[in-house]
Amino acid sequence: MVNPLSTTATEPASQPVAGRIWDNVLNALEPTFRETGGRNWLILLGVIVAGFLIGQVLNKLLDALCGRERRRGRPIRAAIFNAGSGPLSLFCVVAALGIGGGLIAMSNEVHAFTWRVFILLNVIVVGWYLFNAIEVIDLVLRRTIASHGRPTTTVQIVPLVRRSLRLFLMIILALFTAEVVFGGDVSNWLAGLGIAGLAVTLAAQDSIKNLFGSITVLLDRPFAIGDYIVIDGYEGTVEEVGFRSTRLRRNEGSIVTIPNSKAVEQSISNFSRRENIRRTLDILVPYDTPIEKLRSMREEVCRVLTAADLSQGLANGYEPQVRFVEQKVDSLYFRVIYWFASSDRRKFYEHAEHVNFGLLEYFKAAELNAKMMDVDVMMGKR
Repeated sequence: MVNPLSTTATEPASQPVAGRIWDNVLNALEPTFRETGGRNWLILLGVIVAGFLIGQVLNKLLDALCGRERRRGRPIRAAIFNAGSGPLSLFCVVAALGIGGGLIAMSNEVHAFTWRVFILLNVIVVGWYLFNAIEVIDLVLRRTIASHGRPTTTVQIVPLVRRSLRLFLMIILALFTAEVVFGGDVSNWLAGLGIAGLAVTLAAQDSIKNLFGSITVLLDRPFAIGDYIVIDGYEGTVEEVGFRSTRLRRNEGSIVTIPNSKAVEQSISNFSRRENIRRTLDILVPYDTPIEKLRSMREEVCRVLTAADLSQGLANGYEPQVRFVEQKVDSLYFRVIYWFASSDRRKFYEHAEHVNFGLLEYFKAAELNAKMMDVDVMMGKR
């Protein structure tokens, strides 16, 4: 038997969740639409439009000032104006919403919600400006370090400092927003993080090793951006030193990412810090070559290497060496060693090409059946 007083069939609890939420929203907004006149809505719209237009004008003004300072060779001042351009435009709209919002009737729930949104928008404005302002710190650091004559340190350290500051700023803003805007208890969260810190540390051992590795690379400076190195079996040019890894551009164009923990554990050959490149070349001649031709060949090879157009590329104090070093079953071996006066590999190969052509021209003119074979190319003093 059904109780006639029962209203279970018509209870709101039987209504879908989405429907109940929508009813609550309408109930909260009902005083706003009932008590706010059309004049107030028009004033709100006008204030928002005015705030948007003022923001656009200020945005254009700051952009113009930024361009002027950049043309005058003042990058720091230009960065200051550029940092405030976008955030100031958004702030004008937020301020207009705050001013115009006072004309709108609101229930307690709607007022609390709009206040949180207003605070959140202001946090975004401040965070946006501070995020851009870190670029000013970047430029100041670059100028300060460059004034002490350390451009390599500038290229390595400044990007790391910029990323660290921006990461720290994002964490602070996230914690502030969580506590002030969303009412979270950040202190309890931080205490919980302390308890979970051990687990996080154990899980992030490799990341921590790489972080300390990057610090070691920056302080010890075994290589710098732009150096040509060999590390962990890979050879190439250093393009970036980051928090976790070092990026190496190989000769064929691919990029190799090497964890910084390996960069401090393994031996590194830094070719860019050598003074010259040593080339070892073998010349193979047949057994039936007359002795006179063999003797004259030594002199002619030295003459080719010390010719005016090639001697400029040779390292000072290191005379080219040409020696009859070995007899094998098929040929006689003459070894040629010379030092190129630069660590630039491209220039070295250009010089080696000229040497090869010069030797080939001599072999052809002397009717000498000789072959050339590179034995080794090493970068260093000896």
